[in-house]
Amino acid sequence: MKLLNCLIIAMALSACAKGERGDVGPQGQATSLPVVDSTDADIAKVLADENAYRLSLGQTVLSQGLSCSVQAVASGQWLSSSSPGYNAGQGVIVVTGSSYSFLLTNELNQPDTSGSLPFQILPTALQTMFLNKNLKMVCSGQVVVLETAYYAFDLNSDDGSILTIDGAQVINNDGNHGMTLRSGTKLLRRGVHTFNIQYAQTGSGNQGLVLTANGSTIQTRFFAH
Repeated sequence: MKLLNCLIIAMALSACAKGERGDVGPQGQATSLPVVDSTDADIAKVLADENAYRLSLGQTVLSQGLSCSVQAVASGQWLSSSSPGYNAGQGVIVVTGSSYSFLLTNELNQPDTSGSLPFQILPTALQTMFLNKNLKMVCSGQVVVLETAYYAFDLNSDDGSILTIDGAQVINNDGNHGMTLRSGTKLLRRGVHTFNIQYAQTGSGNQGLVLTANGSTIQTRFFAH
């Protein structure tokens, strides 16, 4: 099946409409109409349609932003005991201490780096709290798809990560390992789809988590909760 180079994402930037020249202002300077971002407008339309349907069912409406939480890891190296290669001797991750909730404002794009440096996917206020610490992060909500197509996802992480869309596991990159790339494809129709990503830094040392769709990271404006 042919993968289409559209996406959920920033490739849609090329579709942004440019502002046009306007009238001369009171100081004799030419003014311009504001730039209209057709992608933002299309996202808003998809969310409005989804929320109208939800309201008709008495359900909670969606707001933009992906809902996430992060917590320190006490022990274990696996996100799931059903992951391929699961080693019972290393155990499923056990978390400890407070769980911190936040809305994702940074893209899921943390290149391979030392655990002594900030995990930049986290909000700034939480980054210093998790320096040199094993952690588990879970982000869930919805992702807005603007065009029906097959989407190629790449999940590159150090250590484990799992991507699930519409309740189906798309990529399992679980386990304690260095930066490792795994891929998966999924047909997504225009609209709103449930989205979940789990990540764990469990082996100390380096950390990394990079998710791309059709070669580009997913901009946060495409997420909702």
